[in-house]
Amino acid sequence: MEKIEDLLTRLENPNADELHMLEEAHREFEQQGYHHANIDHIAERLGIGKGTIYRHFGTKIMLFISVIFSILFRAKKERLVIDDNSDFDDLFDKFLERLFSINIMGGNHIKTISSGDHFMSIKKELFSSPIAVQMMKALMRERQNGVEVLESILKLGQAQKKISESIDTRIYAEIVFLSASGVIRALTMLSCHGKEVNIITPQPEEVLPHLKIFLKKGLRI
Repeated sequence: MEKIEDLLTRLENPNADELHMLEEAHREFEQQGYHHANIDHIAERLGIGKGTIYRHFGTKIMLFISVIFSILFRAKKERLVIDDNSDFDDLFDKFLERLFSINIMGGNHIKTISSGDHFMSIKKELFSSPIAVQMMKALMRERQNGVEVLESILKLGQAQKKISESIDTRIYAEIVFLSASGVIRALTMLSCHGKEVNIITPQPEEVLPHLKIFLKKGLRI
């Protein structure tokens, strides 16, 4: 059975059959519910063993789902366009799609989707915060890679802090499947603005030697 890293490499530019396979997996997640989908069946469809998924992602199956969505969105080169007057329900649904299509999530008001929280349970919290709504709009406005999205969040957080000191703009980010250079660049930004970060990378041996520097700066990794 194929390793996750090999799967990602193979599907970086999927052919028609592979794109169909990803769409089928995506559809199954939607039909079964993201937290109750038959992982065995989906793993088999993708050509990898369930054990491989759990070894790489532990119980965070949402990370596995986000990887599939990320490949699918990249392959189809989809771009979401929103209207500032969008209905909140519609905005929230699109926001979830954007979170799946990038691999960095930030803002202490925005729970990471990969944590396994049910979508609806965080909806009220998201829309009770002006900064969360603005972050959603900033994330969705343009097609960005993970590091660019993190930069947008940091800039937005700084601007909001000037407006209202009562808004907590600490950054929490989860860096998923970035290259070593991408992880290091993101950590450099976070060491200036945020204090907590989780890293999942296919190149730990290249990232680990650099982490001591950031730990000394007080970043929790």
